[in-house]
Amino acid sequence: MTEKKEKSSRPDLCAAIVTVLLLFVAFPAFADDKAEARKHFEAGLALQKKERYQEAAAEYEESVKLYVTRGGLYNWANTLKALQRFRESLEVFARLKKEYGARLDGEMAADVEKEIAAINRLAARLSIRVDQLGALVRVDGKDLGRSPDLEEAIVPPGRHTVNVELDGFEPASQTVTLVAGSTQSVVFRLRPVGDRGRAPESSDVVPGPDMAATDEAAPGRKKLLSTLGFALTGVGVALLAGGVVTGVMAQKKQNELDDMCDGFACPDNRYVGVQDSRNQLALTTDILLPTGGVLAATGVVLVIIASTRREQGPAGESVVRCAPWIGTGVAGVSYSRTF
Repeated sequence: MTEKKEKSSRPDLCAAIVTVLLLFVAFPAFADDKAEARKHFEAGLALQKKERYQEAAAEYEESVKLYVTRGGLYNWANTLKALQRFRESLEVFARLKKEYGARLDGEMAADVEKEIAAINRLAARLSIRVDQLGALVRVDGKDLGRSPDLEEAIVPPGRHTVNVELDGFEPASQTVTLVAGSTQSVVFRLRPVGDRGRAPESSDVVPGPDMAATDEAAPGRKKLLSTLGFALTGVGVALLAGGVVTGVMAQKKQNELDDMCDGFACPDNRYVGVQDSRNQLALTTDILLPTGGVLAATGVVLVIIASTRREQGPAGESVVRCAPWIGTGVAGVSYSRTF
């Protein structure tokens, strides 16, 4: 009996020794990966602060490959958002939520949801359907997949070109213009090579229930209006501030005049100079305040006009939506300092 126990215990002892040896071998490699990942993380952080998002995204991606951290995933997703690579950004945010879930602290969890909501406001979505199976679909030259297993394209607002190719059928192409927050569908009906009996149209654009129609004003014009609006608003605010300052100074001069006069007797030698100064300041105030108010109001109106778009509502009615916002949507990209 004793001999059997000794024999059975030898494999267990060998397994334990092998396990310990593997741990000794693996631990240094694990530590090296973590240290290297930290270096990439810190490099990405420095680049992100300089708004060099393309390089920062590459550093964060390398960091996450070596050693996954909440901060690495969060920063990587935000740099992808800044680059308007919205689908990839959403995928990284989804990975962050899946891998950490309840372990995300309250502030970071709230920031993640805020960033996802911002992407949904900034991005446009394009659903593509093809009447043939196995057709290769590209959006702006990038493969989206083959029909019917096509993911919804999540792209920046603007003009996008969809190309569809399938052996035995003529290539089809469609250019669509999307606005932020919109959803649009494109249906391709491919024509066999040599088939002249079908209409030349290769596709139909089908608006989704929340699809925002193409803006009547050209994007360049809207950008110009927005820039001009912000400039006028800034000048107007500056003039209003100047008017407030000169108004305060004019009131001080008036108080000085009141103190100089003893009853009805006012010293002519100094009184006249202070009075002239008061009058000039009051005149400047009367010019700055109304001018600044008009410029600021005009600027706000231009910003609102530039950010207004006409959409098609659920029942087909025309709906005008206005959503003025400051910045480009990627300025001030948030990041985590924690590795």
